[in-house]
Amino acid sequence: MPDLQNGESVQVQGNSGIYTLRNEGGIYSCTCPAWLHQHAPTNVRTCKHLKAYRGEAVELSRVGIDNSPSRKETKSKSKRTSKTVAAALPITGKWIPMLAQIWNKKTDPTNWLMSEKLDGVRAYWDGRGGLWTRGNANRSNKPFVVPKAFLANFPPFPIDGELWLGRGLFQKTVSIVRRMDGNDKWMQLKYMVFDVVDETSGYEERMNRLSEWLQEHPTPFIEQVQQRICQGMEDLHEYLDAIIAKGGEGIMLRKPNGLYEHRRSPNLLKVKPMDDDEARVIGYQPGEGKYVGMLGALECEMPDGKQFNLGTGFSDAERDNPPPIGCLVTYKHQGFTDDGKPRCPVFLRIRTDID
Repeated sequence: MPDLQNGESVQVQGNSGIYTLRNEGGIYSCTCPAWLHQHAPTNVRTCKHLKAYRGEAVELSRVGIDNSPSRKETKSKSKRTSKTVAAALPITGKWIPMLAQIWNKKTDPTNWLMSEKLDGVRAYWDGRGGLWTRGNANRSNKPFVVPKAFLANFPPFPIDGELWLGRGLFQKTVSIVRRMDGNDKWMQLKYMVFDVVDETSGYEERMNRLSEWLQEHPTPFIEQVQQRICQGMEDLHEYLDAIIAKGGEGIMLRKPNGLYEHRRSPNLLKVKPMDDDEARVIGYQPGEGKYVGMLGALECEMPDGKQFNLGTGFSDAERDNPPPIGCLVTYKHQGFTDDGKPRCPVFLRIRTDID
């Protein structure tokens, strides 16, 4: 039986129906549940239908499984293709990033470092060949599948940053990085690096290490987030106003000699005109007046179990096709009421990059 050529597809009979096999740039896929529900990058997934059509030995070789008699129990390994690379080495345990606390006006920002808060997708470069999603105590890191050319000249030490396309383009960024095929749209992105993961040295020393590396190994896909020294409270507010006027979200304050900590750290503070948080959609309130037959408000649940309604910030299109129940949404608010619920919440976006 001839193999599938690039761009070709074929339908095969399965036990529960007819499935479609496809070859897109050397990445083979199947529409069967077994292939769709595998927790692995698409370039290393397989199923019995692909094995039957292409030949078991050929298919197992493609996904990196040694099927020789002495290695029958060998587990699947991520395969590097000529175009894409998934994480080459596993993370030991979980990488938990340093997260920001909310700036308290009682904290004098003088001599802290200021930078724009970017609305990108958090990513961790492990220094060994793998680019990973953000993790936490309950969620493991997952590998991005990235074009090899994008990762050329990345440093041999861990760095922390965000995949970024530009202001207001968060959803477009997510749509690029969530596709596990190393698509060419990655080449539109920049990895905006705001820290080097080193728990033993101060912030400026850490970033100087990255600067020295990039001077000798330039790459168009890494950019250091620009920092400036805050001259005081008035300077902070002027800088914040300038960022907001450009369509930005806010600013970050970093303690100059602060250490990297795998937690929500007082060495990193975020300053925004309004706070933002995430909540899970658990139901809908119907619209009234001009919104009859459309969404009136989302019924949302906070991480601590408190529930509230989120009824502003939606476009008419979003009211016609509201965020699905069970998804996470980001909203901004003006602090909390006495009973711990957000005050004046406003919908911002659906969060598809975190669970």
